[in-house]
Amino acid sequence: MRKRTAIILCLGTAGAVTIGGLQAYAGYDRKNMYQATLDSLRLDFSDETGIVEYGSSFDPEQFVDRHNGELTITGEVDPMCVNTYKVTYSLSAEDEKYHQNVEKTYEYIIKVQDTSAPKIRLKEDTVYLEPGDSFDPSGNIETVSDIVDGDLEKGENCDAGKYTVDSEINTGEPGTYEIKITAQDRNQNRSSAVYTVVVKDKEEEPEEAPVLQEEVPQTAAVQAPEVKEETHQESSPEPAEPKPEPVSEPAADPEPAETVSTPAPEKTAEPEKKPEPASTPAPTPETKKENTWTGRKLTAAAGRIKGPSGTETYYNLNMDAVVKGLEKAGIAGEYWVRSDGVKMYGDYIICACGYSVHPKYSTVETSLGTGICADTGGFASREPSLIDIAVNW
Repeated sequence: MRKRTAIILCLGTAGAVTIGGLQAYAGYDRKNMYQATLDSLRLDFSDETGIVEYGSSFDPEQFVDRHNGELTITGEVDPMCVNTYKVTYSLSAEDEKYHQNVEKTYEYIIKVQDTSAPKIRLKEDTVYLEPGDSFDPSGNIETVSDIVDGDLEKGENCDAGKYTVDSEINTGEPGTYEIKITAQDRNQNRSSAVYTVVVKDKEEEPEEAPVLQEEVPQTAAVQAPEVKEETHQESSPEPAEPKPEPVSEPAADPEPAETVSTPAPEKTAEPEKKPEPASTPAPTPETKKENTWTGRKLTAAAGRIKGPSGTETYYNLNMDAVVKGLEKAGIAGEYWVRSDGVKMYGDYIICACGYSVHPKYSTVETSLGTGICADTGGFASREPSLIDIAVNW
């Protein structure tokens, strides 16, 4: 009995040590599981800093490339206010064994920037006037507008939200003059456009017009009397009474009649030779390619992305002048709007480009398909490789 009791006491002492060891191990294991779960949480951003175009709609999650765990985003960004904003991205999860709540936070900078200068649309690149004509330099302006601020007003100074017209034209003095329009939006982005006014010289026009007018009546006057004389000669001998006698006389008459009528068509044919200008083949864009781009695509929420040919943004303006230019250049197609809101000309997306990088009416690959560079803007001086896609967003 005593031996059995000693064994029980020994086991009891050993059991107390064992319980303390289990408690220490459990605490250590909980900490390990917490840290392991924390280390497993991962969030990668698509760019170092998020860029939002002024006035555009966006989703703060668009800057997240990938993540695991539950994502929560806190912080405010006002796309109508150019500024720098700090946004907190939080990831949370529970460890599988102890169900401890684990959270990891990231701070991310988002900048609202206005990179789009006002767009100036002109009705004509060159305006021709007669000496002394009345002329308003503003009359050749179709629109001056900003993608966010809307139509700008004409002002004496180029203040925010205004445009000015610089003109020193004298319609009483023949010559060539330049008219410059300068516009500035509310965020100090500027753009300008220039067109030419030609005041004609009165003495140049009357010299050319009479030459063409004199040639036409001369050929008509020569042909008309010749036809009348021949018909009268043939009809007058037929009713003469002595039929045998005129046999020899008419024989002599047809000969001079033939000689007179023969040279007539030769003389009239000479002035009818009018040189026709050689036809110039209409410019046509390159063959349309299938859109194989698998990266991010431009959306109203994205606002600004990196596409297959460089940075892409979007704008929404009237396309009448652009379409007129395409038609004038002889490029076949019709204007229409795709189901996703992209403005098209034939099979091509209408784009505004820097012509120094993408020549006018050349094609360019975008994230939304093949585009045609049919427009440009003030951004071309700052970002010549930027592609501004026309949409109705």
